[in-house]
Amino acid sequence: MTGPVTQPIRMLEAACAAAWTALVRTGTPNHGGLPTWPAYSINRRATMSLDVRSRVEIDPIREVREALEAV
Repeated sequence: MTGPVTQPIRMLEAACAAAWTALVRTGTPNHGGLPTWPAYSINRRATMSLDVRSRVEIDPIREVREALEAV
C-alpha cells in the first residue's frame, strides 16, 4: 500500500481480518462487515472484490481466464 492510512483503509483492513477469522471459525468468510459472499462454483465464479466498498463480482476476469484456457 502507498499513501496515508485513513479510516476507510482501516475499515477495509478490519473487514479482511474478520473474513479470515470467520472462515477459520465457521468455514465461510461471511460476517456483518461485508456483503454476503456466496460460495465459489465453477458455473458462477462469484468473487469478492475487497475494497473500501467491497462487492461480489461474477467471473470478473472472464476474458483473461478464457484466453489462458485457450492456450
